[in-house]
Amino acid sequence: LAPMATVKKTRPARPAGPALAELESRLQQEIAREEINKGYATLAAMEKFPEAAERNRDYQTQLDQSRERLVAKYLEDGAALYRGGMIAQAREAWRQLLELDPENSLAREKLERADRVLKKLRDLQEAQQQMTPVQ
Repeated sequence: LAPMATVKKTRPARPAGPALAELESRLQQEIAREEINKGYATLAAMEKFPEAAERNRDYQTQLDQSRERLVAKYLEDGAALYRGGMIAQAREAWRQLLELDPENSLAREKLERADRVLKKLRDLQEAQQQMTPVQ
């Protein structure tokens, strides 16, 4: 008797429809909530579905435009807060900008300047406290 050939059973591939629809829905929500970094991660997951290539280009454009708009907003907000003397809040705006655009040298410079100013303010407060007589 000849041995029976073994047939490897394979599971059919899961249809992309529901998985892709779920990712697309998540991406749309992330774009609406301006969760840009999460959106880029979701878009990367969508790239495994070739049928979504054209839509992915549109989503990439939306994410890039939202990112550019937020970078400009954080830069402007930080500058306005800094001019208003709210250095810690300005620092936070520039820190958020760097989360979106880690290579932004202008934001990095402004953040470093804010850190120097805050350190000088703390040093002045400490010096003032040392000069105040204890009663």
